[in-house]
Amino acid sequence: LLIQRGFHTLDDMKSFLNASLNDLPDPNLMMDCDKAARRLLDALDQQESIVIYGDYDVDGVTSSSLIWRYFKEAFDTELNVYIPQRLKEGYGLNKEAISLLAKKGAQLIITVDNGSSAFEEVKHAKNLGLDVVIVDHHTVSSPEPPAYAHLNPHRSNCTYPDKNLAAVGVAFMLLIHLRRLVRSDQRFSSAKQVDLSQLLDIVALGTVADVAQLQGVNRALVKSGLDIAKTNKKAGIVSLCETSKCK
Repeated sequence: LLIQRGFHTLDDMKSFLNASLNDLPDPNLMMDCDKAARRLLDALDQQESIVIYGDYDVDGVTSSSLIWRYFKEAFDTELNVYIPQRLKEGYGLNKEAISLLAKKGAQLIITVDNGSSAFEEVKHAKNLGLDVVIVDHHTVSSPEPPAYAHLNPHRSNCTYPDKNLAAVGVAFMLLIHLRRLVRSDQRFSSAKQVDLSQLLDIVALGTVADVAQLQGVNRALVKSGLDIAKTNKKAGIVSLCETSKCK
């Protein structure tokens, strides 16, 4: 059965059956990961206005929630979140929303589950003086958007080995590296060292809902996330379980 599903060596079979967080690749293999993390920390230190620009599907909402929760728990900072209205605005960045956010004082936008094909919109943000950090997994436009940093395993020069991450998985890799930088940055000596494993139930939800392939990194994230979901009773996930009558 395993051979029929594409696993031809004993190592591949063991990796599939015993998927573990210990086998995750270094997040810094993701192109621009370090650049994005350092920009976020500088923005936090300078008390810049940061906006998470998400998407209305589960991957976009869980990606937004994941980053929001980390900043709240680590720094007691509540980032602004913007989710476009599905019927009125459609998918992804739009110039009207960017102009509105700039008018309200935004200085840095983190897109999650969108942005990789938004060349004109990112250019518009840049013209308004905003930096954009893209966290995405969709097809990348040519030319690429002129973002300050762009995390997407599908970028042509990205060396991250697993190309099947959902956006929430890409966001989780960014947070792993961000937390690593926080530990050695004296500016954030009072920051709480968040146990990121306790957020994996959110990562699992977004990964499964986006129908991402459950192999490699995704399998490790979902396997661990399901274990967390059993004990870490986040209100949203509890409500989903109650509504769908699942344990």
